[in-house]
Amino acid sequence: MDLNKHTKTVLIIIVLALSLFLNLFQLGKYPLFDWDEATYAHVADNTLRNSDWLAFKKLDKDWFEKPPFYIWSMMLSFKVFGVSEFNARLPSALSGVIITVLLFLLVLELSNNYWLALFASLILLFTPPFLTLGRQARVDIPVITAILFSLYSFIRGQLKEKWLLGFGAGIGIGVMIKSVIGLFAIPLALIFSLLYRKWDWIKNKYFWFSLALMILIIAPWHIYELYRFGGQFWDNYFNFHVLRRITTAMGHAAGLSVYLNNLYVGVRPWSIVFVILLPIMLFTGFKKMQNDQRAAWFGLAGALLIFVTFSIPKTKLWPYLLPIFPFSAIFISAALFFVFQRVFRTGARYPLILISIIILAMGFRTTLNEAIIDPYRDIPQVFDERDVGILLESRPLPEEVYICCWVTQETLIYYGRRKLINVTNTNEFPINKNHFFIIPTQYLNDLFNSTPFYKTAKIAYNGKFLTLFQVE
Repeated sequence: MDLNKHTKTVLIIIVLALSLFLNLFQLGKYPLFDWDEATYAHVADNTLRNSDWLAFKKLDKDWFEKPPFYIWSMMLSFKVFGVSEFNARLPSALSGVIITVLLFLLVLELSNNYWLALFASLILLFTPPFLTLGRQARVDIPVITAILFSLYSFIRGQLKEKWLLGFGAGIGIGVMIKSVIGLFAIPLALIFSLLYRKWDWIKNKYFWFSLALMILIIAPWHIYELYRFGGQFWDNYFNFHVLRRITTAMGHAAGLSVYLNNLYVGVRPWSIVFVILLPIMLFTGFKKMQNDQRAAWFGLAGALLIFVTFSIPKTKLWPYLLPIFPFSAIFISAALFFVFQRVFRTGARYPLILISIIILAMGFRTTLNEAIIDPYRDIPQVFDERDVGILLESRPLPEEVYICCWVTQETLIYYGRRKLINVTNTNEFPINKNHFFIIPTQYLNDLFNSTPFYKTAKIAYNGKFLTLFQVE
């Protein structure tokens, strides 16, 4: 298909405008919640207050969980626009916008078909978990942006060799956002080379320059942190948050069956379309592949690579699978085009258009509801956590805040800017000094029965999920 520059520009503007709306509309309406959102926002805000951008702080302790680029982007957003939920999420949301445009350009390079590129971008944009998690303050979407940029630069560099510099730069940025995850661009580039039989890059000086650029991006911060903080940095940053996640189930880790269930249930209608198209594409084989068919195999191989890789570690968290979605979108769009244009041949255009409109409408409706209208349906307690935190921040005295029987505390820490002292039962309550105390509302009767002293304490906040006492 001959490319029309005017049409290409119009389609990119459509993708950009729709992505901006879906990613930014009511972005700051809801509280930041546990774990990642409130943690990153607290670290960014706290570090900004300490004025040392090379020493991240959580409360009064050094924090080494993630590389600096995403926290820096959030700190910059806070510094320029102010501290708020919207500005905390802005770097991730803008990354989601960039991804949809990058995917359009990437599929265009793979297939030379701008309608296929548009379809792939819309599929990704109307994938509920992609937009839901992309509208949160997380590192997952920004690192996917870096991976796609690296991959696009690599593919673009097959014709314009200077673009190969972007390959190493994208990897370096990805590593500086989410550590080893940024390296995914390397096997994905090899998959492209195998399918499209492109290997000239091995002898190209710009490719090797790009690897040097990658090292220049990655090395300085890591060397500085290791020099400044020594083994404490490496043990926490790499040994604990990379190696331990591979060998030990951490946090609310899921099993492989949960992975598969979330992919099928949470990604509908695209998961259903994927399952239908997969056997059809396998039946067609690999012979005499056209560009759209190669693109389908590339998308499938990329999605499988990511799924298998994240199925190996003991820690299996749902957001880990986010990098699958751009590649599954490539597979679905390219496979649909292949099926209708190559298999059915005659009269394929109108059925393809009709089916595409129906599927996209279903995806848009689901995405709008889950990502924008009701994203907190499973965690309504976050509103109590925010309100309690805001109240604590407004009342600096008394200083000590005790909490019992409540696991998720990052939102409380972010909004309250206070250290929480955990106790395991009511016998540990301090009686002879002023303090705040937080307890699940459902345990109020048990509290009063076991510790009558609290019948005379002042209830500063009483919500559906949390109750805050002030003892004077």
